[in-house]
Amino acid sequence: MKKDYSVIVPVYNSERSLNELTERLKNVFLKLNKSVEIIFVDDYSTDDSWTVLKSIKAENPGLVSCIRLSQNYGQHKATLCGFQHSDANFIITIDDDLQHPPEEISKLISEMESSGSDVVYGIADNKHPVVRKTGSRFFKYFSGKLKLGYGKGSAFRLMHAALAQRISEQLSYSVFIEQLLYRNAANVSYVQVSHHARKYGSSSYSAKTILALTVKLILFNALSSKIFKQQNRQQHFLISELA
Repeated sequence: MKKDYSVIVPVYNSERSLNELTERLKNVFLKLNKSVEIIFVDDYSTDDSWTVLKSIKAENPGLVSCIRLSQNYGQHKATLCGFQHSDANFIITIDDDLQHPPEEISKLISEMESSGSDVVYGIADNKHPVVRKTGSRFFKYFSGKLKLGYGKGSAFRLMHAALAQRISEQLSYSVFIEQLLYRNAANVSYVQVSHHARKYGSSSYSAKTILALTVKLILFNALSSKIFKQQNRQQHFLISELA
């Protein structure tokens, strides 16, 4: 029987936040009285994230699934891998660093129930450092101008599973989830959510990383029509281990 919700969590070097994230997600859905599966996709972490995830899985049989990729493919491909292993009516994506509080999931659900949207984004009251905030705005501006996204959004999203399945079947070598959603979702909503400072470690998204991602986005836009005409349906990531 399908679960009500799948929570997809791409993981990279977040060993210290994973236990807390799991417990808070469990509490959220217990209060909502909704069934849930939590799918962690370890994007080839170099710390002990995979060991921690296997322990979490052992303590939560039937609730938690863990996938380890064979190399570092990036957040978008790790998320799409989670889509392909989901079995629920709705899918939520959330980062592994606790900057988006799991307790804010209820706001996404309420917005979708009231609006009937295909996708609901949680938009944060942004508290990133100035350099990263500027880089993020720059990236979102270009994604909107190039019609590869909505010009705003985040990795904290709720969508219908049918939509997630549809975009997971449209894999090209380069993957940008916002572009796939932009092509396939008719109705999109946004809701304001809290945003907390990173509790453990440091972000892998520096201004340099965001600039590189923007350049890649521009190049992808130049090639996108050819990519989508010639795309094949094979998955562009390899799984090394399941738990």
